[in-house]
Amino acid sequence: MDDRAVESCHLPMPAKKYIVSLTLEERTELEQLVNTGKAPAYKINHARILLKADTQQQGGGWNDATISQALDISVATIERVRQHFVEPGLAPALGRKQPLQHPSRALDGEQEAHLIAIACSAPPCRPQSLESAVTSSTASELRVRRNHLS
Repeated sequence: MDDRAVESCHLPMPAKKYIVSLTLEERTELEQLVNTGKAPAYKINHARILLKADTQQQGGGWNDATISQALDISVATIERVRQHFVEPGLAPALGRKQPLQHPSRALDGEQEAHLIAIACSAPPCRPQSLESAVTSSTASELRVRRNHLS
């Protein structure tokens, strides 16, 4: 096998887009959160991820694969926590993803009930033509009414 072919299979990993660089205050807050253990597990895990990924620590930050193995957390979660820390900040990185806002309802309960009643009722009688709809008795009723109104 050609040496160049082997080298092309082992391309270097792309540089991290979201670099975690904690301030002393942020690091202290995260360490306190991890050490007290009085927070939801996901929040403690996110704090651990940020502490391990911090480039300001001695020896630099850990890579995602090493953090994943050490904490038994998926690489995708680690990448997402990094992104949330760099873009919105520390609080969103420790929290859960906010659910999408559902659009407001177009109909209220009363309007919805009315729509269902109309949809479930029998369709109105629609004659093919006006002549077929008018029977002899209906025609005579119309004549009587017309004469009465005149």
